[in-house]
Order: sequence, then structure tokens, then C-alpha cells
Amino acid sequence: MKSILIYYFSGTGNTKEISRLLVEELESEGCTVKLYTMEDQLKSQKEINLEVYDLIGLAYPIYGFGTPGIVSRIVEGFPEGGGKNLFIYKTGADFISINHNASTELIEVLEKRGYNVFYDRIIAMASNWLVAYDDRLVKQLYNSAIGKVKHMSREILNLKRRRYKTGHFLKKLSMGISHLEKTYGSSYFVKSLRTNQKCNHCEICVKRCPNQNILFVNENPVFGDNCLWCMRCVYTCPQKAIFSKGMNFSILKNGYDLKRIVENEDIGSDYITEETGGYFKHFYNYLSDESL
Repeated sequence: MKSILIYYFSGTGNTKEISRLLVEELESEGCTVKLYTMEDQLKSQKEINLEVYDLIGLAYPIYGFGTPGIVSRIVEGFPEGGGKNLFIYKTGADFISINHNASTELIEVLEKRGYNVFYDRIIAMASNWLVAYDDRLVKQLYNSAIGKVKHMSREILNLKRRRYKTGHFLKKLSMGISHLEKTYGSSYFVKSLRTNQKCNHCEICVKRCPNQNILFVNENPVFGDNCLWCMRCVYTCPQKAIFSKGMNFSILKNGYDLKRIVENEDIGSDYITEETGGYFKHFYNYLSDESL
């Protein structure tokens, strides 16, 4: 029986749900699994004791073809690895090659610290930024993810090595875009955030911000400089009172609520078929093969 620790970060729910499914699969195989959010770990500032676990997992969404800053902060608190086996899984709006480098810098850091990063995988889920996927595709990707998580569980327990490799140009391109997203993109976005008259000062955005980047001053929310651009404050505001002045195009008009779509029986899951054309055509093989 393996003892497994998984730290995850989830902005608006995709990675959280994949992590929940994975824990169920691992536990069904007799494993003991501890699942912690990265934000709770950082808030508690408790010492991370990894020695008592057989496997360590890191999970997060892909932002700007790279890794959210909160993940790096978690890894900074890790002790020396001593050859400890570690796996990574990520959620992304696509599985295309430019996303394959989303863990490149993180893996380099972990390996220098002595961890054996034997597994790195992308689970495609719906986009929650810029482009809204059709609800049928959201559900179809989710249904496909259930099978992929079962497959991922078996591979992880068997210590199957799974790592992405891309060319040098694509690696530099994705890392460069990720750097711009973390520095300029998120900084510009957070400075553009505003609230309208619908704000009822409930402070839910303050409580839910993973980076503790929102404060209430004179009964109004003030957004700090440490934004992850995760969209959680925007999409979980019950009054829909948060908007961007200048970058509102990046916010989905109807928000993002994975649970609402998945649990709605009136929404089908047959968006992509063999006859599908256009951009989404490349999803067909991915959806049909649990090993991809």
C-alpha cells in the first residue's frame, strides 16, 4: 500500500475536479492519499514533511503555456529530494505541443533538488479564459478525463516514465510567453480590475483569492500586485460585480462553472465527432484514446 501526498492549485475548478477523481482511483487501489491545496499550505506555513510518503504529486492549471507562480512558491519549501519519486499532472485548454513545456522549468528545479520527476501529463479541460467552449465540449472533455484519470492512476502506481519532449525553439517560445504572462500580463490585468454597483461588500473575493491579493478598504475591494490571473474572484463573485476595464475580452461572458455544466443532464456530450472540422478536429483522437 502506497502513501501519496498531492498538492494542487485550482483557479476555477478544473484541476480540483481532476485531483478529486485521481484520489478516488488511487484509494480504490488501496493507497493512502493526502490531498492539500497549495494556498492552504502557504497560509499555514507548516513545515513540509515529505519523507513519510512514497510518492509526491503536484497538480495545477497551465497559465500562459507555463506554471503558475504559486507552484514555485510551494516547491521552494520542499526539502532535498533524495531521489523521491514525484509526478506532475496539469489541466489545460488544449494538449498541443506548446503546452508540453509548461513544467519544463519546474522539473529542472525539482531535479536539481534531488527529485525523480518520472511523470508529467496534461489533461485537457475546458477553457476558462478568452475563448468559451461549447457546453457540450466542456462535458465531453470532462467525460474523457474520467477515463484518462483511471489510466493515469495505473501509470503512476507502476512508476511508468512519461515525459514530454519538444524542440528547442518551441521550448524557448513557451517559456518566453509564460514569463510575459507572469510579469506583464497578470500585472496589467489586476490593475484593470474594477467593481460595479452590484458589489454588496460580501468580501467573498477576499476569502477566495489564492494569493491573498484582495483587501477591503473603506468597504471597497482593492486588488494588489500579486495576481495569478486565475479568474477565481471574477467567476465566483455571486453578484457578478468584478470586471476588467481594458481586458474584459479575456473574461468569459457567462463565466465558468464546470459543476453546473457537468450536472446538467440537458447538455449533451457529442460536440466532437469523426465529421468535426476546423480547429477542434484535432481533439477527436485525444477524446477517443485514454492513453493520450
